[in-house]
Parts: sequence; C-alpha cells; structure tokens
Amino acid sequence: MAIETCENCKRIIGELEQAYTWQNHILCKVCYARLSNPTAAQPTPVDVRAPVILPPPQRSLVKSTLIVMATVIAVIVVIYIILSIPSILSSYEAKKQAPVIFNLKILHSAVNQFKMDTGRFPTDEEGLGALIVQPTDVTGWEPGGYLEITKIPKDSWGHDFVYQLYPESGRPFVIISYGADGEEGGEGINADLRSTDPY
Repeated sequence: MAIETCENCKRIIGELEQAYTWQNHILCKVCYARLSNPTAAQPTPVDVRAPVILPPPQRSLVKSTLIVMATVIAVIVVIYIILSIPSILSSYEAKKQAPVIFNLKILHSAVNQFKMDTGRFPTDEEGLGALIVQPTDVTGWEPGGYLEITKIPKDSWGHDFVYQLYPESGRPFVIISYGADGEEGGEGINADLRSTDPY
C-alpha cells in the first residue's frame, strides 16, 4: 500500500493503516469516522486545494534500475567485442597460415631432395610437378616421387603454390603463397608467405 496523507488533518497515513475515501477525498480513519457520522461534531473542513504528496511508485524505481543495469552491461559487452577483434583476426590469420607454412616447408625439403638425387633443381617450366612426375632427362629420380600425395597441394585459399628458380633474393629457389588475395604483396591474411622465410 502506498503512503497517503489525510486531506483533512494533513496527517501521514502509515503503511499499516487504511486510507479512506469520502467524497473523492483521502482521509485517515479518525477524520473519516467524523465526516461519515452525521451526529458527530463536524471536523475541520477538507481543504481541496492542499496538494497530496505521494512518494514515487517503487515500480518505476526498479524499472529505472533495470534499464541502467542493462545499459551498463551492453556497454561492457560492446567494449569487450571491440577489444577482442584484433586477437580474433590474428587467431583467424594464424589458423589459415599455419597449414600453408607447413606445406611450404614440405615442398621446400622435397625440392632439395630432388636436387640431391638428380643433380639439379626442377626448371621453371617443370615447376613443382617434377616432384610427382619424373622429368625425361633426369636419372636418380626417387621412384614414386618426392611427396606422399599424387597432387601438388594448394594453399589454404585454394591457390597454387608458385615455384621460382633463382629468384631475386639470391636463393637457389623459392616456393610462394600469395595469401588470401592470391596477389603479390599485402598484409595480414593477404601477406605473401615464402618457403625461405624464417618461421
């Protein structure tokens, strides 16, 4: 029950007391008894101009508190997501690049083994296919080839690895993945990965 004020005597009606209504006026028990009993002495007239001061309903306070709490939680979640984006992206990049780096090292080792067995590196024209299909002009080629699979693998984005003999770096050869965009250059997930890079 809300706390009321008697409009006749201006006394605050406690929470455990009952408020009475007489001719659209809120009264305490004593004033109601006087006004409703015609034989009793007439009480002080009701001042209809006096404002009734009521405390704000508790429901609106609870509602306001819940709205504030929901807003704070939403802000915290948004901040957490924003701060997590770099680590999510770097984790995604690492998951995509890890198998590419692994395959680059496997292919690089296989080309070196090809050179040890045949006395030369695969030509640019033969490319990495020389690891699976024996070129006609070599001897000492490993029966069955230099890979445990019958196809040259692709990188994580479905692009062919690029084999270059005597590249500008001065190395004997290099095997390259041009990243997610399949084009030379780029950063992050689009960065070029080379078999001669330190990993």
